[in-house]
Amino acid sequence: MYQCPHCGKAGVSGLGKWWSSAAAPAKCVRCGGFSHVRASGRNGIFVVGGLLLLLAAVVAAAAQSWLLAILGLVVVLGCYTWLWHSTELVPTSQEQSASARWFNWALLAAAIVFVASTVFIARAAPNPSIERTSSSKLRLLPAAAHVKRCA
Repeated sequence: MYQCPHCGKAGVSGLGKWWSSAAAPAKCVRCGGFSHVRASGRNGIFVVGGLLLLLAAVVAAAAQSWLLAILGLVVVLGCYTWLWHSTELVPTSQEQSASARWFNWALLAAAIVFVASTVFIARAAPNPSIERTSSSKLRLLPAAAHVKRCA
């Protein structure tokens, strides 16, 4: 259990801390207060863990040693766990959490609209290197045949 920033008592579970975000905060079992790990802390932990994992894989591959790969994985998992253990929880409220959830959904909707519009535009634009024949089959043109040459 981790210390709650509201009441100062150990009331937030390890899984609750690990899973917490501004949109889905952890709840203290003692006082019912909500808290989460900041996004910057969460992202930093993932970046450090990923870089350490990459470094361990490169060293193990260079040495051609499974023992180094397993040792590197153990070190990465230990570092990852220690970083999560040492990261502080930030107090929040239900209103802030609802606002963060709304923002996340709005961001997801904007990303979907962007991807859908990109796909729509890409399909609508003709590809100059593909020509439709009279039998409705597509035929690839020779490379750069559609480019006009300057004299």
